[in-house]
Amino acid sequence: MKIVAFAIVASASISARAGDGAPLGLRELTDLLRASSPRLKAAQAAVLSAEGERAAASGARGPRVEVNAFARVATPFSVDVTCPAGMPTSICNGSAGSLEVQRLFSGGATAQLTQPLTDLYALGALHAGAERLRDAASFRARAAESELVAALSAAFYRHAASAAQVDRAKAELAAAQARRDAAASLRAQGAGDEATVLEAELAVATAEAEGAAAEERVEDGRGELEAIVGVPLPAGRPLDTDLTPPPPLAPPAGAE
Repeated sequence: MKIVAFAIVASASISARAGDGAPLGLRELTDLLRASSPRLKAAQAAVLSAEGERAAASGARGPRVEVNAFARVATPFSVDVTCPAGMPTSICNGSAGSLEVQRLFSGGATAQLTQPLTDLYALGALHAGAERLRDAASFRARAAESELVAALSAAFYRHAASAAQVDRAKAELAAAQARRDAAASLRAQGAGDEATVLEAELAVATAEAEGAAAEERVEDGRGELEAIVGVPLPAGRPLDTDLTPPPPLAPPAGAE
């Protein structure tokens, strides 16, 4: 129940902000991972199944109480008594009318307490094995979650770094274009040479190629995040690429 409740709350929290276009941060992606990842759902289902087997094995070792009860009830009814045809009413008047049949009830109950004796060792071994299987399933579920969260964090920061490279490539492209335009203007005025112009054009082409490669890495990074989470990311929600740490919290009032 806790798993289902967490999944509903996480999905509702992410869907509530789907329309405002707010960037998706690492915390929201982690919540979406825990609520939607097919791998984590399978691991959690294995834990629940192992816990059910452990509970069944534990119950088989304890005493059992069997109660059986029965009851028979006959409801009252009446029988009409009339005189036969041709018989004077004075003769059968004492029997005319209705005959009331009273309620009949009978019942009983038995209780039996049993405790397995001959199979206690086998039942104990079965219970211990079920506990080990439950613990192993829990460990695998925690390991899978830790692995996916670590992979998600690494992919998120790689995506942010690629987005920063796109911004840097755009700035370098603008600077290279400005240098190329200046070199072409000087050449037109007879104050520059062809080599300077060619060098500036090469710098422009290099900046454009670096920008295209960075943009491709950004797209690939979003696809990588979706593959880790296991579901498509909400449409219209860009990924948060601002890695600036938040300002420190102010000390509480009255604190020295």
